[in-house]
This record gives sequence, C-alpha cells and structure tokens, in this order.
Amino acid sequence: MDTISHTAHVAIGDAAVVGGNLELAATGLVRGAIAGAKELGVSAEGAAAAAASGALKAAGEVGSTALQTVRKAVTKPMNGVKVAPRERETVLH
Repeated sequence: MDTISHTAHVAIGDAAVVGGNLELAATGLVRGAIAGAKELGVSAEGAAAAAASGALKAAGEVGSTALQTVRKAVTKPMNGVKVAPRERETVLH
C-alpha cells in the first residue's frame, strides 16, 4: 500500500506542476488502485485509501485550492468502493 500512496503522491505533484486537472488525476489514481487491488486479490478499500491519502498529501503540499479539489474528488465512493483516506497525513504547506 505504501507504493500506491507514493505513486499517487508523485502523480498529483507532477500534475500540479504542469497545470493538469487534479480532480481527474486523483479520481483516475483511486480507480486504478481499486482495479489493481481487485486483480491481485487484495483490499480494494485499502488500496483506494492509500491512493487517496497520497494524492491528498501531495495536494496539501501544492496549496489549499489543490487540496480542496483533490479532497472533493477522492472522498466519494468509486467503483462500488467506499474511499476513506487517512487525512491525518495531509499537511498543508
């Protein structure tokens, strides 16, 4: 799950640098984590939480608008999985 979180963190950070759509990026990362988890037979909820947490952490490093955008994107059910990020890891810089 650490790899999922790290990947989401890097992807959101890079998307922000190039002016990408953070909502779409975050949603895609969580959906991808869920799909991958289901293929591997591991917890889809855990994978979704890890991806969401990594995305939120990166967004918090970018700024409040990015954090708000990503939080809105990743705190709703996706692919039938309730997404529950570990927001205590989110730090706004």
